[in-house]
Amino acid sequence: MTLDDFAIPRTISRKDALVDLGMTPQQFAAEFSVLRGTKHLHRSELMTAQERIVAVVNQAHGDPVVAGESALIMYGSRWHDQDFTIELIRGTSGSGRPARGTVTRRLDLPSSEIVEIRGVKVTSPVRTAFDLGRQRSRMQAIGDLDALAAVTPLDLDELMAFAVEHKRSRYVTVLRELIPLIDGRAESPREAALRLFMHDAGLPRPDLQVEIFDEYGMLVARCDLAYEAAKIAIEYDGEAYHSTPEQRASDGARDAELDRLQWEVVRVTAKRLRDEPFGVIKEIWDKLHARGFYFC
Repeated sequence: MTLDDFAIPRTISRKDALVDLGMTPQQFAAEFSVLRGTKHLHRSELMTAQERIVAVVNQAHGDPVVAGESALIMYGSRWHDQDFTIELIRGTSGSGRPARGTVTRRLDLPSSEIVEIRGVKVTSPVRTAFDLGRQRSRMQAIGDLDALAAVTPLDLDELMAFAVEHKRSRYVTVLRELIPLIDGRAESPREAALRLFMHDAGLPRPDLQVEIFDEYGMLVARCDLAYEAAKIAIEYDGEAYHSTPEQRASDGARDAELDRLQWEVVRVTAKRLRDEPFGVIKEIWDKLHARGFYFC
């Protein structure tokens, strides 16, 4: 689905429904739910995350700019919180109150920090990265930054210059530390967080999405993270995807082929990263040393 394929849901006010459609209050309550303010949406309507943002913005007063995680979604990222809050930026002299499910910031953005997507104003890639990267949680920030870099061109030199220019902004040091680590090849926020944890622990920087072929040129595996010289792969296993008997059997067959090709596999889950994080780091270090590789 492209941004031009948005189907903007049709909304109606309660007054119009009761007067023009002749509905009773009970019928209206049964068939419609509040989208924003006085605008209601029929309960049969299903919206994508992007369509939800566009529908809310179209009902908002003034001329707001979509920002933060909502801007990330507008650029096409699939990685976002299910219960995401729509973030809007209004000028300091603008009017209108925040609606349910939205948060509003008062800020006068220059035109250089605003782009337009399907008639909706959205913060530019650099401004969006600047906002997403200044979070208390570095793990959350790197996941969002990688996700943004995956869906839109992001000039890291331009982003660093922007961060330096706004050096007094809150948590800007977090962003400046993360900029050199941004990689749009990451395929999930958890994978990005794992890579950041490995970096913080002093491990060498791995490559991403490494394809491994057998002696016949057949693709055996595509690994999340890997040290190709040492033939060590690090896989982040999403619990939902890798918990079925079929997937475990497939993982086992693939790992057996990797073992035949003399590759070592380190498997990391959310539970393992939470319960024994330094056990993960030690396993990777031990495998590197066993293969005769050192970093420092």
